Amino acid sequence: MEFGQKVLFVCQADCDIPGTSGLRHVPAGQIGRVLEVREGGCLRVLLETGVQVFAYQGLLRLTNPCDACNGRGWLMSFNVDRQTYEIQRCDTCRQYDSDKEAGDMAVPLIGQALTGRSW
Repeated sequence: MEFGQKVLFVCQADCDIPGTSGLRHVPAGQIGRVLEVREGGCLRVLLETGVQVFAYQGLLRLTNPCDACNGRGWLMSFNVDRQTYEIQRCDTCRQYDSDKEAGDMAVPLIGQALTGRSW
């Protein structure tokens, strides 16, 4: 799993998971987005409720990836009017509310891919 990917908690029932400020209650089937991948497979995840928790990959699975963006939630496109490349949100899966939000998630990934370092 990578930064920015949308994930689903696969707990069969509600569970308590360590969060950034103590144990956090996580309802079964909660959806979140990976904010950080730590050593040992631990992930920091932002839940759709706004709570951040830490979880191991065994508790998570990727949501169904979109065919248009391969689950990233954003696309790199060429704007013919401006003659420049742009990051746009994927209008098929709509993981992000705006092009800006999609770009905020995409830029660190693109930077890491180009330089081999975290941004």
